[in-house]
Amino acid sequence: MSPPRQPSRDPRLNRGPPGPSSTPLRPTPIKTQDNNSKIPFVQGISDLVNSAVKTSSVQAEKDTLKKGQELAQGLLQKAQGQKAFPSLIEYFQQASDEHRAKLGRLEETSRDLRSQIEQHERDLNNQWTTSIFSTTRIDEKRLQDEVKAAKDEAEAAKKDAAQAKAEVSRLTESNQSMEKMLEDFRERLEKMERASTGRTADVKYLLETSTKLGAAFNKLDSGELSVEVTNKLCQNVTARLQPQIEGVKHLNTKLDARVAKVEEEIAPLKALPSKVDEIGDLVQEHAKKLTQSNVDKTVKLYKQINSVVPRLQDMTSRLEKVEAMAPRLETVEAMGPRLETVEVKLNQSNNSVAVPNGSSLSKTGMPLERLREFATKQELQKFIDFQKDKDFDVYDELTKVQSSVGDVQKQLDTLKDEHSQRSSQVVALQADSTKFSEQIAAAKAETTRISDDMKHLAPMTALQQLWGTMNTFHQNLEGCRVGLHSLETRYNSLSTEPVVKSMVVAMQEMYPSAGQLTDQVAQLRQRLEEELPTLKQRMDTLSETENDHFNQWQHTAAQRLDDINRLRNDHTNLNHTLTPLWERYAAERKLPSEDDVKNLSTELGLLREKLASLASQTSEIKTQSNLCKEGHGKNYGELAEKIQTMTAELQGLKDAFKEMKSTNKDNSRIVKDLMGQVDKLGDGLTEITSTNTGNSAVTTLETELKKLGDKSLELMSTNTGNSETLKALETELKKLGHELAEVKSSNLENFKSHDKDLKTLSTNIDDVENRVLETLEKKLTDTLSEALQSNASQPIESQPENELSAAVLPRSESPVETPRSTVENGSLLPKKKQKKRLRPSASEDERSSLPCGSSNLVSSPQLSTQETPVEGNRRKKRKKKGDARAEARKEDAILIEDD
Repeated sequence: MSPPRQPSRDPRLNRGPPGPSSTPLRPTPIKTQDNNSKIPFVQGISDLVNSAVKTSSVQAEKDTLKKGQELAQGLLQKAQGQKAFPSLIEYFQQASDEHRAKLGRLEETSRDLRSQIEQHERDLNNQWTTSIFSTTRIDEKRLQDEVKAAKDEAEAAKKDAAQAKAEVSRLTESNQSMEKMLEDFRERLEKMERASTGRTADVKYLLETSTKLGAAFNKLDSGELSVEVTNKLCQNVTARLQPQIEGVKHLNTKLDARVAKVEEEIAPLKALPSKVDEIGDLVQEHAKKLTQSNVDKTVKLYKQINSVVPRLQDMTSRLEKVEAMAPRLETVEAMGPRLETVEVKLNQSNNSVAVPNGSSLSKTGMPLERLREFATKQELQKFIDFQKDKDFDVYDELTKVQSSVGDVQKQLDTLKDEHSQRSSQVVALQADSTKFSEQIAAAKAETTRISDDMKHLAPMTALQQLWGTMNTFHQNLEGCRVGLHSLETRYNSLSTEPVVKSMVVAMQEMYPSAGQLTDQVAQLRQRLEEELPTLKQRMDTLSETENDHFNQWQHTAAQRLDDINRLRNDHTNLNHTLTPLWERYAAERKLPSEDDVKNLSTELGLLREKLASLASQTSEIKTQSNLCKEGHGKNYGELAEKIQTMTAELQGLKDAFKEMKSTNKDNSRIVKDLMGQVDKLGDGLTEITSTNTGNSAVTTLETELKKLGDKSLELMSTNTGNSETLKALETELKKLGHELAEVKSSNLENFKSHDKDLKTLSTNIDDVENRVLETLEKKLTDTLSEALQSNASQPIESQPENELSAAVLPRSESPVETPRSTVENGSLLPKKKQKKRLRPSASEDERSSLPCGSSNLVSSPQLSTQETPVEGNRRKKRKKKGDARAEARKEDAILIEDD
């Protein structure tokens, strides 16, 4: 990938890339061009633009760094004018050095970028011709893939459209069937309302007649009406009741027919939930197959259908309630025979009233009339009560039917609304299907056009079309083209007009309009108003901390003044004490001259030559010693054989000692003497091993002798007897000592010669060391004398306290560091680095050291007779060396005595 695009001062280069096209089916060439990362020509163009932008940014950085370097150089010159502030001079010097280093790095990067730009230009010139022919095959394959993808999309769109049309037709058919069912429901409800209104009128008329009959019966009971009048009333009642009874019978038959019809109509309605579920499944499948744009509409339809399902279930439950009312209607039909019996009884009563004459009436009298009246009253009361109960049941049922009718009406209204919504959704689906069909037709036309073009294209025409696509790509990549154009104009035609135009554009960018400035000023004011209170709080806290620091600073300054006054008093006292000593030292010893220094330098050169010659001599001596060892190999072999025999004898002695462990309790003195001799033998063996380091037998002998000495110590408490065996052992040990002495004497002469050579070497090295040390001591004394002379000639004057405070207290205006003045070991003299001293020699014992005054000047402020650390180290080394040599001499004397 190419690096990210940096902002340029040219406003034409800061334009964003063009947006994507609105058509979803046909991909734009800009996407293919952007996603195709294998086109080297476009990559080279982008690399060229990026490198050009980088060069411009590097040039701007160079300009800023040059300005910073000039400013730092000026400040450095000003600081060099005031030498009292060395830290400022160092700081500005460091800043100027950093600017120089950065400028050097930027110069290198600018050179690299220029070389990269030239390389990119060459690559673009080479790739311009080759890129056209290399991209033709890629474009052909890409176009073929696009044609295949378009065909597949067209087929999928066809299938989706056919499925959508089938589902839309199914939905329309189901909606039409639902509309028909709703219209049938409306008609049935209207018929039921009409029947209910007729039934209510009949009930009212029956109530009125029952009230009139009740009143008539009351009058009959009271005797107000005559028999004729009652007969007439009965006739009138029967005449009136007959048509009503016939009407009730007719209503019963109608209700039976209607109930049968309702049952027939309920049968298809029971299958409605299953149909609704099937419709829901179809809608779900349709929602899955349709595009994402129609998913929301199908989900809404499914929700509405689910809301309709419980309402339909309520309607079915209410119709089932209507079916349950059928047995009650059968009770109304059972009223027919009862009414017929009432009519027969009324006819019989009329006949009985008309036939008898006055004698019979007088005979029978009132009991018959009373019986008839009582029977008629009971029958009429039962009829009235029964009718009232039936009327109340019918009224309740009618109220329920009316409420159910209102609910059904509401449901019908909701179904109408849902039907209107579904019809609108169906219209929208039809519009979408038309759009899909149009898009499919457009895709078909496009695919046919592309296929025809691909069939009839020749190689030259293909190249021309590819050239056209490249032109479109260049149009989309307007920013790159503009950048290339600007680069060409800058590099090829450097005239005054483009320079002036670019300067004008840059000035317009640098100096914006007055409106922008006012907006920026307003924003800055708002920010200032927001940040001022926080800054005030910070200033308050800073002032408090500054006061605390100032108080601490004053306290530390007072402490420093006290320390300086104390040091000044100590210095004056030390000067007073040193002045007589310095006068005495100057009188006793004079300063060396230049000739002495030259002589010392020549002597040092000679000493270096001698050291080199001594190193060569030591190497020669080492080679001679190696040769001597090789020459004395035979003697070493004989020595090893003797030592083996001696070890065998010692083993025998060990065995004898083991046997004598239990019996040796006497003669402790002899064992002590034996131990002394064994120690002497051990010393002799150690000396032999120091000279014959290569013989392992000697070391084994030494270990065996040490073991023997340890065992003899253990025997000191137990050796009390067997003096004869101990004497024999002593003699054997003496023999062994004589043999060792003979071995040592045979090899001693060779080792003595080596010892003499080594001693001469060590003496020469000690002489060289002594001379070097003497020269170093002279130099040290010279520096000390110069320092003391300068201190004695320029004593410290007492300064006033104000000047001291000004010198000690640091200023807040300039960050100048105070010079460091250390007082170490009570003296203000500078320290010298002590050079490593060479190995001391024995000749240092006879050499005189420096006078006590010169050494004590540096070591301690109090004038004591102590020695310097250097002399102490020398004395310790001399002592160690003398002790080691004394021990070696003692060992030599013991060995000579043994010999």
